[in-house]
Order: sequence, then structure tokens, then C-alpha cells
Amino acid sequence: MGVSWKSTGGGLVAIIPAVTPHRVNQDQKYITGHQGQVCDLRFSPFQAGLLATSSDDATVRIWQIEKDGLTQNLNAETQKYSGHSKRVLFSSWSPTVYELIASASFDCSVHVWNILNGAKVWDFSQSENVLSLDWNSLGSLVGCTTKDKLVHVLDPRSKDSGSRLSVQAHDGIKTHKMVFLSNEHIATTGFSKTNERQIRLWDTRNFTKE
Repeated sequence: MGVSWKSTGGGLVAIIPAVTPHRVNQDQKYITGHQGQVCDLRFSPFQAGLLATSSDDATVRIWQIEKDGLTQNLNAETQKYSGHSKRVLFSSWSPTVYELIASASFDCSVHVWNILNGAKVWDFSQSENVLSLDWNSLGSLVGCTTKDKLVHVLDPRSKDSGSRLSVQAHDGIKTHKMVFLSNEHIATTGFSKTNERQIRLWDTRNFTKE
């Protein structure tokens, strides 16, 4: 497993075997390539050891971890995506297409890009920060929540980057999140105007009511 390590000092990621519990020793090796704190890290669902890390340094980097872990510090990524202009908070692998990954940034955008060549294939931009990011199980839709209390369902296959469904998820001002439960169904978590915790379920085929 990967763990963001000593985050106050920069972008270290520790790779720790998760087979059996053990103490992390002083000889622990790290991924050291980022110039800012690592905000998110995700292993590929298709290839063991293929890790994506997103960071304060406005990049997403792809790393290949050997089967037995790191024997020395790893500074050279296999791919770097620099399409965002601010901190990248989230990354999410496509569940069906090996080479595609989505990323979301403080520049108020979601990008889908290709890990083989680092090229952006689709993007969605608006005026508020993205607070969560997820794919549906078919890899046909990307969902996100934004600071303006909206949950968006986006179609990255569309040539129109503005193609989306949107609805206000919760009334409270605290952070809210979303996750796909199936291809059409979404769960959101958030707060009411009186700060009561809420969980709501949505059907994207009738996205005007919970």
C-alpha cells in the first residue's frame, strides 16, 4: 500500500507491504519525485504496482512499483501530467479503460487524460472547487461535487466538455461528497442548513429529485 509520508516536509510517499502487520523501519524507502504535499494516491485496478499520485505541485504522476516494493528511493516517474494549474486534489482510474485516469484540481476543473502519452482527452471547467470525484462502473460517466453545493454527472465521451447533469445535493455549507453506487445511481453525503448530517440517493435518469 502507499501512504503519504511526513506531509509537512514535502511530497514523500512510503510504499509499505500490507501482507502482515509490522513496524516501519528506519530504512524505509520513498517515492520522492513531487515538490509539494501528496493529496491523493491510487493504485491501478488493471496493473499491480502502477500508482497514481496527485499533489500540491499541480501534477499527477504515474509510478511503477516493483513486486517486492522499493529497494531504493524512487524519483523518476513513468509519466507526469501537468495539465492543471493549481493543486490536484483527486485522481481516479477509469474502471474499464486501462490508460485513462480522471483528475480534479483547485483550478476548478476535471480532466481525463491518457497515462501512455500524458495527453488530455477531455476536460470540464466551472467556477468552484471540486470536492470529490468518481467514475461509474462502466466508465461512461464521471461524477463530482463542487463547493457551490452541486453534484455533477459528466460524460467524458461527449465532444462538448460542458455536457452535464447537475443538481443541488445538500443545503449546508460544509463539504459534501459523492460516489457512484451503480451505473445510474449516486450517493451523496453532506449537511442540512442546521448542520444535520445527511445521506441522499440519486437516480441520474431522473436527476431533479433524490
